[in-house]
Amino acid sequence: MEWLPGNRQLVSGSKDCSILLWDVETGKKTELGVGRKFDRDTKGHFDEVCTLAVSDNGKYLISGGKDRLVRVWDLHNQKLIESFLGHRDTITACQFDKENDQFYTAANDRCLKVWNLRAMAPVDSHYGHLSDVLGMQKYSKDRIMTCGLDRQVIFWKVNEDSELLYRNTEHYTDTLNIVTPQLFLTGSHTDNCLDLWTMNKKRPLFTLGGCHASGTHLLSTDTVHNSDIVATGGFDGLVNLYKVDKEERTIAKLSSIPGVQGCVNSLKFSKINR
Repeated sequence: MEWLPGNRQLVSGSKDCSILLWDVETGKKTELGVGRKFDRDTKGHFDEVCTLAVSDNGKYLISGGKDRLVRVWDLHNQKLIESFLGHRDTITACQFDKENDQFYTAANDRCLKVWNLRAMAPVDSHYGHLSDVLGMQKYSKDRIMTCGLDRQVIFWKVNEDSELLYRNTEHYTDTLNIVTPQLFLTGSHTDNCLDLWTMNKKRPLFTLGGCHASGTHLLSTDTVHNSDIVATGGFDGLVNLYKVDKEERTIAKLSSIPGVQGCVNSLKFSKINR
């Protein structure tokens, strides 16, 4: 799920291979990509959609999933522009670069791929993870961060072909969110916890355990960038809000939003707060 600029529309992908464009005010939905499982002749995805990203100008959408195809969509004209086959396993994460025509994709093949949007062509491939890549966040121009099943976070300096490695020896790194240019968070599904990191140390500064009800798991996280607000969603149907103390380098729970039906496996703050 991703917001479009203006916060009046968002786009979602599904296990049924579809991509839907939603009008938040009216509830109207438009089928952007109508896929069909295992049908390679379909104009959309032919397996589950796992990741989406919207360009900062709201013109382009990239999508990826279990069919291993990277698809580029024109959101203004609501049509597919291009499809790329390059990954060898499920595509799990994608992001646009902040300041140029590049975008990035990562997959369970442990590969980070760089693509050029203007040329509609692959640029480079980078390896560093030891297992499936699970999440990705854009940091700045030519800088991207990923987390993986290997309990590692990698800060990629893409054009310099170098990286910084952060290893969590205690918890899994299933989700990743940048709080400020100095601080970032990882969330662990299995351990039901949040870890707070600083860019200049290789281990977490602080861990907040028991984020969701006992016997359940944390599933999703998001932050209001450059603020102190964090949200998590879990198997218990709750959305929890937290405050990051930037001076003390700690996390404290603020409140819970109850009443969500089912598991909260994705959540996003609207872009007006970013």
